[in-house]
Amino acid sequence: MKSIQKLVFFSLLIIILILSPVFLSIFGVEKVYAVTPTSEIDAAIINAIAYFQTEQNDDGGLRWVDQNSSVPTTIRVVLALSAAGFPQDKLVSGQGKHPMDFLHQEGSRWIYQQETDQPTLNLARAGQLLTAVSAANMDPYAFGVESINLVHLIKIHYDPNTGIFGDASPQNVTDQVWAMLGLASAYASIPPEAVDWLTAVQLPDGSWDDGFGGYLDMTPLGLMAFIASSNKDSDDPSVIMALDYLKTQQQLDGGWQTDWDTSTNANTTGIIIQGIVAAGQDPTDPLWRTNNVTSIEALLDLQREDGAIGGDFTNAYSTADAILGLACHPLYDLGHLRRIGRAFEMIFRSQESDGGWGSVGQTIDVILAANAAGWDPNTITPDGTTPETYIAENLGTYLENGPDAIGKVILGVVATGQDPSNFNGT
Repeated sequence: MKSIQKLVFFSLLIIILILSPVFLSIFGVEKVYAVTPTSEIDAAIINAIAYFQTEQNDDGGLRWVDQNSSVPTTIRVVLALSAAGFPQDKLVSGQGKHPMDFLHQEGSRWIYQQETDQPTLNLARAGQLLTAVSAANMDPYAFGVESINLVHLIKIHYDPNTGIFGDASPQNVTDQVWAMLGLASAYASIPPEAVDWLTAVQLPDGSWDDGFGGYLDMTPLGLMAFIASSNKDSDDPSVIMALDYLKTQQQLDGGWQTDWDTSTNANTTGIIIQGIVAAGQDPTDPLWRTNNVTSIEALLDLQREDGAIGGDFTNAYSTADAILGLACHPLYDLGHLRRIGRAFEMIFRSQESDGGWGSVGQTIDVILAANAAGWDPNTITPDGTTPETYIAENLGTYLENGPDAIGKVILGVVATGQDPSNFNGT
């Protein structure tokens, strides 16, 4: 099974290299919110990444509250780099290590809480790590020194009888939300019952609790989990409730702060902007302005001369979350796996009732791409008509195009598992 999963993963990456200009133009989250000049936002992000370089240790990890490398901070930095359009090797330590090198070494220890007296799996941590692995376009089915299958690890801690991931409860939905976001980032399926449970435990004001009273931090994550699951649309009442709650908490400077902040919180504001974007809204729209100030401007106002972005607590973690907000890219939608998966969804939906995609040539293109990505082309059937049937019924006319058409048909027939020397009587 693991070899099949890895084959699918690397096949998808090959397909992406060929087709990404088309697919990403369709499915990439655009930076379309340009009330604040794009040049100003880009300059802020570049300065923030320069600050990261001063906070990186030799092992490739990024610091948080002390001088040691922090897994959660490094995860956020990986997400920020991807959201801002930078490769992961943008940050290289003095020993030649990247942030993902650090996560490769320490990710497993962190998700199993080996820093504690009683190490055990923390499913929310596994979901967070999975978002970073997906964003960095690394293999989520075999990550780290122990080659952990993060997708499987999360799925086996799902209870289909209750719809609950891990230890999630109405008083603390952290496991549920991060499990859903992690799976979505890797384009893995999310059970509808998990979405139903998260809907059922949403509080009357539209928020969710993280177990520590962090309603404002958890609510945008729950909102993104809804959208990422593909089981909720932006006009769903639960989505609207969450957005309404966030709007009621917005500060006069355009940003957000928790009960324990004295000023706008860069982490909270950055995550909330992602939730707004995920729900299909514009964070610079008049609806999301206070005193004609946007949340983007609120983040920009928090940047220090050294490039760090933060309020009461300013560090690499707060700066990374701010970049995610400034880039307007939801953290679950950064990697190739999810984007190419959504592209295949669009392709499969466009299949015609005769089993093809407009012509034999285009149909073979889809067959080859689907086969390389691990799909059996014969299972892609509207109304029971397969692509193979479409090719067989239109073969004669297509072969009149010459030797190149014959060669292409051979490739397509092989991809469907048939013998090209005895296909449709030819």
